[in-house]
Amino acid sequence: MIVDGRTIYACSTLAIEMQGKKIRTVDGLTQGTVLHPVQQAFYDHDGLMCGFCTPGFVTAAAALLEKHPNPTPEQARRALDGNICRCGTYVRVLEATLNTGKKGVTRG
Repeated sequence: MIVDGRTIYACSTLAIEMQGKKIRTVDGLTQGTVLHPVQQAFYDHDGLMCGFCTPGFVTAAAALLEKHPNPTPEQARRALDGNICRCGTYVRVLEATLNTGKKGVTRG
């Protein structure tokens, strides 16, 4: 999730520590029925499989692209590091992230 503009792991964060902070999750990225550009790119590039890891990858990619609109592959790898996918969609997740950066992310 994105807390005060920083990506953190929800699984290792206590709820009490989040009081008064601005929290964004994958559910908060959409605008009505319109997908966030990162969500659309993950769909377009088949960057999701079972869906267990997808929210973490999507929020990490969105946070990265808000700070670095056109990241290098190394920046993207570093930003997505820590998210684990047993289905092995890493190549497609990276493609989706870099492709979205080329198109631009204007929402945040």
